[in-house]
Amino acid sequence: MWSSETSNRTETPCVDTVFAIPARTGASVTVDAATGDTRTDAVIFAADGLTIVDRVQEGAKTDWGPTRGGGEPSVVFLRSGLFECRTVHDYVLTESSHVKVYDAAHEYNFRRVQDGGEHFTLLYPDRAFMEEAFSTAGFQASCGSEIHYRHLRLYRALRAHAADGLEVCEAAFELMGQVAGSFGSRRGVSPASPAVRRRLRDAQAYVAADPARDHRLSDVARIAGCSQFHFARLFRAEIGEPLRSYRKRLRLRLALKLISEGMDDLTRVALDSGFNSHSHMTATFQQSLGRTPSAARAQIAISRH
Repeated sequence: MWSSETSNRTETPCVDTVFAIPARTGASVTVDAATGDTRTDAVIFAADGLTIVDRVQEGAKTDWGPTRGGGEPSVVFLRSGLFECRTVHDYVLTESSHVKVYDAAHEYNFRRVQDGGEHFTLLYPDRAFMEEAFSTAGFQASCGSEIHYRHLRLYRALRAHAADGLEVCEAAFELMGQVAGSFGSRRGVSPASPAVRRRLRDAQAYVAADPARDHRLSDVARIAGCSQFHFARLFRAEIGEPLRSYRKRLRLRLALKLISEGMDDLTRVALDSGFNSHSHMTATFQQSLGRTPSAARAQIAISRH
C-alpha cells in the first residue's frame, strides 16, 4: 500500500475514529471534536468479512486539519465533494474520479477546499484481502468510468435492498480488484491446475444442488480452498461468468421448471426459486428471455394442451 517508510513527524495524532468500522448497523451521527464536521455513517452491508458504509460528512471549507491515523484499512469511493490530503510522502487533490486506498498505518491530514462536505462509500474487507489486493498500491488512483459505474450500481442496489449477500460480496470484491488494477498492482489469473479445477467444480456443484439457497461467498470459496477474492477471479476465468450470474441462470431454470409443473402463484415461484420478490424474478425473465413470467406461463400452458 503506501510507502512502508516510517514518518518522522513529532506531532501526536489525534485520537481518531474516522476510519473505525461503525459498531452497529443503521445510521449513527457524530460531531468531529477537532473540526466541527458532522458525520453520518450508515452501515448498508455487513456480512461475510465485508462491511460497506454510506458516509455523509458536512462542514465548511477548512485549512489543514489535525494529523490523523488508525482505524481499519478500506477502499474509499468519493460520490461527491472536493478535498486535499497529504501524508509525509504524498500530496493529492481528491475529486470524484479518484478512489482512495487507506491502509490504516500512515498518518494523513485533510483540507476541504469548498464549503459543503463529502459523500463517501467505504468498503472494509478483511486485512488479508487488503494485503493480497493492494500490497503495492499507492494512496489513490484515478479510475475509469466503468469502475465508477459499477460502484454506483452496487451502492444503489444496497440502498434499495435489491441484492443478496453473495451478489454484494462478489460484486464488491470484483470492484476492488478493478481498483487494484488501476494502480497497476493486479496480477493476472493463472490457469487453474487440475486439483484447483476439481475444487472449483465442487464449489459449482454446491451452488447448483440448491440454487434457491442464500449462499455465502465465503462458504463457496472455502469449498474451492481459496479466498473470496481469489475465488471470484478463478470462477469467472474457469466458468466464463461471475458466480452470481451463474446462480441467476440456475434460478431462472428452476422458476421455469416450477411454472411448467403448473405452479400458478408467481410470487411463490419467485420465492421458491431464490428470487427476492416477484418483481426481481420479472426483471430477470425480461432481461434473459425477453418476456414476463406471466407471458412465459401462458405460452407454456398452451404448449401443454
